[in-house]
Amino acid sequence: MVSPNRLLIIDDDHEIKTLFRIFAEALGYSVEQSEADQDLLETYDRLLPTVIMLDLAMPEKDGVEMLRELARRGCEAPIILTSGQSARVLAATKRLGSELGLNMPYSLTKPVSERDLRTVLTKTWNHSFTPSAEELEEAIKAGQMVVHFQAKIGLAQKGANSIVGSEALVRWQHPQRGLQPPGNFIPIAEEAGLIGLLTDAVLDNVIIQLQAWSERGLFLPVSVNLSPSQLTDLELPDRLADRLVETGLNPSLLTFEVTEQTVSPNKTTAIDILTRLRLKGFGVSLDDFGAGYSSIAEIYRLPLSEVKIDRSITFAAETDHDARKVVRAIVDLCHSFDLKVCAEGVETQKGALFLTSIGCEMAQGFYFAKPLPPAHFYQFVSKTIRAAADAKDLEEVA
Repeated sequence: MVSPNRLLIIDDDHEIKTLFRIFAEALGYSVEQSEADQDLLETYDRLLPTVIMLDLAMPEKDGVEMLRELARRGCEAPIILTSGQSARVLAATKRLGSELGLNMPYSLTKPVSERDLRTVLTKTWNHSFTPSAEELEEAIKAGQMVVHFQAKIGLAQKGANSIVGSEALVRWQHPQRGLQPPGNFIPIAEEAGLIGLLTDAVLDNVIIQLQAWSERGLFLPVSVNLSPSQLTDLELPDRLADRLVETGLNPSLLTFEVTEQTVSPNKTTAIDILTRLRLKGFGVSLDDFGAGYSSIAEIYRLPLSEVKIDRSITFAAETDHDARKVVRAIVDLCHSFDLKVCAEGVETQKGALFLTSIGCEMAQGFYFAKPLPPAHFYQFVSKTIRAAADAKDLEEVA
């Protein structure tokens, strides 16, 4: 069973990583390690760490650069600095991390003593949120799950980019502990077989929000991740279509994201369900394409309307020439099948400009916007629409 306390060790010293892993696993942590900046985001996304131990002296990107990357990801996990640098440097780095919005509770000077390591990891464990499956199920049924929205940006060859949709991302509004990130409960939901119930709660939230926005004149599509259990439910397409008929919403406002791993357990049934969703007017997107051992064949086997390039490749393409070739090839391949492409994890203007130059239609990432609660997301969209209208007026006057 995956521990709800998950430690990511970012260090290039093999002996140090082994020592940290031994003590952390003895305390009950699930542990992953990373030492290269390109591996960091992939490992971070897979593990969803509840704690991070970060060495400041790294061979490719130093600890300060790593902090900036974690801040762009909206990292909420406590970050423990480990370094042989002076106390003054450690203190300055902690202040910088705090100013970036990161949680920087502790630092350890190398060589790290067994006592100090155990103390810090124990304190972090005690501060971690470790709900039981029963508590999570009660919370879902009590309506404590809320949805934040991250904008999907339409990349324009000429003129300003626009907001063309969003992705729904779940959070837990705990009555005592406050807003909890998905890393604190998604692994538990998966282990306990609650992921289907959780996704249903997300869908309910999204449909209510779509209806509220449509009443205010905003018709913006939303993407929702489907769980493996939902792709065994042959009644799902009819239920969703009926629900949208009740609310008067157009099915085109909902796109369902799946991964190869989601589809694989029962592919025949999954394709049946996804095809019927498409027939009823919903969108179907293949998420995380290019991660791990993605199969190109899925692009023509599945009834897709969109492909999302995994953030690890998008991130690599900002600095790696070969990664850019891969991204360009994916975009060209998808276009040959009349599929739209969305690149995830865009962090810089350089990355956005590259994607625009190769004809990628859409992008997501912290360069454009972080996930926002519904009210803030509506304000963000309204402000963007007004800015685009003002820019158009100025252009016409000129």
